[in-house]
Order: sequence, then structure tokens, then C-alpha cells
Amino acid sequence: MDISSYIIGFVFIGLGFLVKAFPGLIAGYNTLSDAEKKNVDVSGLSSFVRNCLIGIGLAMFMAIGILDVIHKSSYSSFVFFPIILVGMIVLIVGSQKYDHNK
Repeated sequence: MDISSYIIGFVFIGLGFLVKAFPGLIAGYNTLSDAEKKNVDVSGLSSFVRNCLIGIGLAMFMAIGILDVIHKSSYSSFVFFPIILVGMIVLIVGSQKYDHNK
């Protein structure tokens, strides 16, 4: 398996931990006004985003392992796109419950 596949998984996991430590990295949150930021559950949102990003990274590692076992590691780019797409949809839709702004 190509080393870049592992790097992509580690990047998502690393971003997950960074987002928890620095919630300002969350897209959209850093552009809110101070009044709007008061209506956002930052702790819950950063934990949710962290969990989603780590989940995407771990799903990529699982996909790498499965593709290696079935000797189809050349299909990794075809498998990574749906993992990232579904993960981002879950992240965007699920993060809405932490925003209490009208």
C-alpha cells in the first residue's frame, strides 16, 4: 500500500485532535460574531467534530487493511472518496444541533 494512504488517515486523526484543542479551527464557528458564539455549545461541537474526523481517519485505516487482505489496494482512491463524503455529510448535519442561534 502506498504511504500516502496512511498519511491521509493520520491527517484526519490529527485534525480531529487539533479541532478539540483549538475550536477556532472549525469552519463557520470562527466567523461568528461574539453574540452568536455565546449561543453555540463549543465543547459539544468540538467533541463531535473531533469524533467525526477521527472516525473518518479510522475508517480509512480499516479500508486500507481490507483492501490489502483482498489484494485490491489499488482501489484505495475509489474507497476513500465515499468515506470522506459520507463522513463530511454526517459532520455537517450532526453539528447543526450544537448551534442554538435563530
